[in-house]
Amino acid sequence: ASAADTFAWAALPTGATGARNLLFNGGMQVAQRGASFVAGANNDASYNLDRWLLLSEGNDIVDITQQTAELPDGAYSKMRLDVETADKSFGIAQILETRDTVPLQGQKVSLRVDMRYKTAWESSRIQIAILQWTGTADSPTKDVVSSWSADGEHTYATNWASANTPSDITLTTSWVTTKIENITISSSATNVAVFIYTKTRDGLTVGNLLEITNVQLQRGTYATDFQSRSFSEELALCQRYYAKRDREMIFSYKATTSSGNRRIGNTIGFPQEMRAEPTVTYANKTETKATIDDPPNNVSAGGFDFSGTEATTGTGNMNIAAAWTADAEF
Repeated sequence: ASAADTFAWAALPTGATGARNLLFNGGMQVAQRGASFVAGANNDASYNLDRWLLLSEGNDIVDITQQTAELPDGAYSKMRLDVETADKSFGIAQILETRDTVPLQGQKVSLRVDMRYKTAWESSRIQIAILQWTGTADSPTKDVVSSWSADGEHTYATNWASANTPSDITLTTSWVTTKIENITISSSATNVAVFIYTKTRDGLTVGNLLEITNVQLQRGTYATDFQSRSFSEELALCQRYYAKRDREMIFSYKATTSSGNRRIGNTIGFPQEMRAEPTVTYANKTETKATIDDPPNNVSAGGFDFSGTEATTGTGNMNIAAAWTADAEF
């Protein structure tokens, strides 16, 4: 470019703010728990794709899968909800922690989401609520619905209330972008949640499919285009709430004495500082001449001790191995 060239920078729409998406995994890319959630893994108030919470009128109401075909422009993946039990309400929610909510107190927020029905059903069955928790900070009731109603007037759990007045969203079998804009967050809100749900249940039939992706909540009076982060960044954000390792293994040196009380172990650090002290769970344990300390010792938001104690006397190697998950979700 020459010295005479000039450049114009595009501005955000009036009322929008900079770094945008307050939700994590809004594009449904991260699936540390797996990509398919069917009977036994799709219970009410259970997590599925990272950060997303299934809420339903009972268990096994919908199957959830991560899909990577037939997407809106710019999307890599989507969540599909497949009705398994007829005439029952359901929805998905994501709860923001207090440190991300406090900057929103007294401020305007806006939301955008891409949705469609894969199979045709009543076009105005879906609504969206931006919820506010006014109870103890970071101690929200994760099942935000205390009572599902046939007419869509669902009752929220104590201390949860909607900041907006939800209205019917008209969907088709083509992708539709829905925006909810210029919503004021209460100055007393300690947590915020986004809740996408079925307004009415009558007429929902087995095999009905709802698909969702590109969910974005941002500060400002207008919803802007979906902010796509790199996968590695999105994964790191999600690992503050849930992390896993498929195999952790420690070998001892060969022992030449028989003490019967030798110890083995190491301190394991999490990929990210977690939201709170997590629940660490082991699976697929291997214990050779040793017993793994289960639950583990010295669990903190930063890591835990993966350790064990000699189980039998005698010489030879003792080793321990296991897969682990660390869950610090609400």
